[in-house]
Amino acid sequence: MTSPALLAQQYRWWAAETTRDAALHGTSVMGILATWLGVSWPSWPVQVASTVALLAPLALRRARWPDPGFRLLYLSSLLIYVVIFNHQAESASYVLATTGIGVWFATAPRERWRDMLVAATLLLVSVAATSLVPSQLRHDILRGYALQAAPCFACWLAIQRELWRRPVPQS
Repeated sequence: MTSPALLAQQYRWWAAETTRDAALHGTSVMGILATWLGVSWPSWPVQVASTVALLAPLALRRARWPDPGFRLLYLSSLLIYVVIFNHQAESASYVLATTGIGVWFATAPRERWRDMLVAATLLLVSVAATSLVPSQLRHDILRGYALQAAPCFACWLAIQRELWRRPVPQS
């Protein structure tokens, strides 16, 4: 049985660990904000805002839900979201984000800007995580500046835009 004093100490340790964890940004959108723009706030405000942005099309564009294209777009958005707004995301986590980008790319009309975003994603997420890129470059540049998150974030923003612009299906 745990004594009340030990239980209180464990809660203090947990609170200290939570505080340390909240300061981490990793290879996420919060990492981009911290390294590129020097933003030093905790991750949770960005995570709350992005969650609202993720859920808003479901709440405010309900008439589009019967459209399979809308649902695929939303799936793509969700798969990317769970990685790029996770302050503990690792390179392996980006399999989810690239899957979402792949679904989006496969179901969307071909456009040059979309091709370029997917190419940037493949280069910065997939190829950069391999031994083709020297480990120092991977660690210092790609992870140091959260570059894996950048093309995924751009894709997520494009998908969010498409979710809002998708026409209501005709019945």
